[in-house]
Amino acid sequence: MATRIKDLSKSFGKVSHLFRSNSSFNQVSQKTLEELGRALHCQWGTYWSVSAELQQLRPFVTWTEQGLNAPDLNRNTKNRTLSLSEGTAGHVWRSKKPVWTLDLIQDMCLPRSLDATKSGLTGGIWFAVRTEDTVYAVIELLGHNVIPPSQELILGIESFGIHLGHLLKSRLEGQNHP
Repeated sequence: MATRIKDLSKSFGKVSHLFRSNSSFNQVSQKTLEELGRALHCQWGTYWSVSAELQQLRPFVTWTEQGLNAPDLNRNTKNRTLSLSEGTAGHVWRSKKPVWTLDLIQDMCLPRSLDATKSGLTGGIWFAVRTEDTVYAVIELLGHNVIPPSQELILGIESFGIHLGHLLKSRLEGQNHP
């Protein structure tokens, strides 16, 4: 367990550096999914962006590990919006609390849960990128060998989501002020 936490901490550091970089936000989001996905033994990721005005989550970018064949999941993710009451990502947006499951059929909404399972994915991790006041995004990571959850990992991923939320807030404020 200590090794997992140490590896995850290294990934958190790399992602924090990405959020502070001058890279486009598309690149930052893509690399964030890839880095966290690998650290958490996941093969699929979605960065769900919050539209506060429309009260919707929209897929901003997705990441798929090379070799994973998930055309239905890809299509049903890219063509989907979620409300506060839809799907696991919507639940995380509403509650501001992470979800970590080893059973996608039970804990993920249709049809995407079936698409994920068809692609060999069995577990998932969702967490909010947020500050105390605002949820900016929900990160979704799915895998066929997801690390089993522990209280320490769940609290760590929640704290990291808050950290990213503050970095994103600073980044957005910097764009609004030349």
